Amino acid sequence: MTQTLTSSSTGRVLGPTAAELVGRARELAPVLAARAQATEDARAPLSETVQDLIDSGLLATLTPKVYDGQELSINDMIDIVRILSAARPSTGWVSTFYMGAAWRANLFGERVQREIFADKPYVLGAGQAAPLREARRVPGGYLISARRHGARGRSTPSESCSWAS
Repeated sequence: MTQTLTSSSTGRVLGPTAAELVGRARELAPVLAARAQATEDARAPLSETVQDLIDSGLLATLTPKVYDGQELSINDMIDIVRILSAARPSTGWVSTFYMGAAWRANLFGERVQREIFADKPYVLGAGQAAPLREARRVPGGYLISARRHGARGRSTPSESCSWAS
């Protein structure tokens, strides 16, 4: 039976602990292993796998608590990813990018963070922390010019970057 914990100072419901998320990863591991061939055939994470990662709360591991994430450590994320990767290496790899996307979102200002986490405590986005070549202000935002190698997580841009419009 799951016990709901609340913060004594704010009254907010507290998220799962690192140990609970590790347990959820262990529960998910045989499911990922059973989907190995279908994942291989798709050459991308299956939609149901991404949904399982969302539903389990694993993708909010590094998301700040202020945005309803777990705000756990990189070491906690590594423990979770090891379990996922042992079951299905490519899913563990992509999960690292998804969890890391929440961490990378913290490199932006508060306004952008609020926008990214407006309706969910995770980010479906792959990327890297490599320097940009150029970012310049244009009407309505910024134009970014950079060289990068592809970072694959989903088949279409709308699936890969749910926060970008």
